[in-house]
Amino acid sequence: MQIQLAVASTSELVVIPGKLAEMKVGSSRIAYVYLDVPNHIELQSLRTPATKRGTGSARAAMVEFLKQTDKAGLDVKLLASPLDRKTRIDKLVAFYASFGFEVTGRGNMAGEPNMLRKHR
Repeated sequence: MQIQLAVASTSELVVIPGKLAEMKVGSSRIAYVYLDVPNHIELQSLRTPATKRGTGSARAAMVEFLKQTDKAGLDVKLLASPLDRKTRIDKLVAFYASFGFEVTGRGNMAGEPNMLRKHR
């Protein structure tokens, strides 16, 4: 499957197989890919500008994203991998766990965990 970049960001879930899409909620952006087998979304990144961190922007973006994936009946998987040196892996895993994600194994040479959240 070839992954293509979505043309624009949106606040609505885009479910085109293999298309890298982006959802913008407040100051945060979530990049993800819809994979129709086994019918899940793979969260690629959650980014919040440094000046907006600690304001709840990332949490609000995840709440909206998961509301939409639940409505679509999609599970969400991700690799909990910090995007900068300021983000601690233990805090990142705890952040995702607070939304119901569970560690399913190790996803790379650094031992960063794969996580999965079943739709509700």
